[in-house]
Amino acid sequence: MKGSKKKDFLWLFFEVSSLRGVQRIRNANSRFQRSIWIMFVVLMTCLLIIITIILVNSYLRYDTAWHDKKDEENSGPFPAATICAQNPFALKAADLWNNGTVLSPLGLRHRRNKFFLDLWNNFSSNLSKPWNQVPLLDSTNFYFANLNLSEATSIGHQQDILVACILVNQDDS
Repeated sequence: MKGSKKKDFLWLFFEVSSLRGVQRIRNANSRFQRSIWIMFVVLMTCLLIIITIILVNSYLRYDTAWHDKKDEENSGPFPAATICAQNPFALKAADLWNNGTVLSPLGLRHRRNKFFLDLWNNFSSNLSKPWNQVPLLDSTNFYFANLNLSEATSIGHQQDILVACILVNQDDS
């Protein structure tokens, strides 16, 4: 009787399921059609998992991100805004990172993660550390602050390219 209840439950699941193709497993006219629909559902589920893994890996490997920054000292008259949609690194930065000449943002992130892992392992003696400051350590400003001046200059843009930034002020149209 137990096997019959499990089979009834499975058929009920197939009948009321909203998953694509699952209802067709229940309503198939022949064993061949049922097996085709089972293969379809299994294949699509596998593809969903694979695509999700690829997207998550792609997201985690993407080095450039948008960082909002409010510069209180250089604020213009209201409603002034500065928009600079430019990668903070020059094109030659990738070559310098690959050669190991300059520490890459990913390398800095690995060093920072190792530091915090060591800190976490000694957590009992470090309960008063400012843990809320950790997200600030994953920014372009933090990366440039941890480089030598010559390294930061070599991977940054030249001053003449900054014309691409857009400055908007109430006096400008």
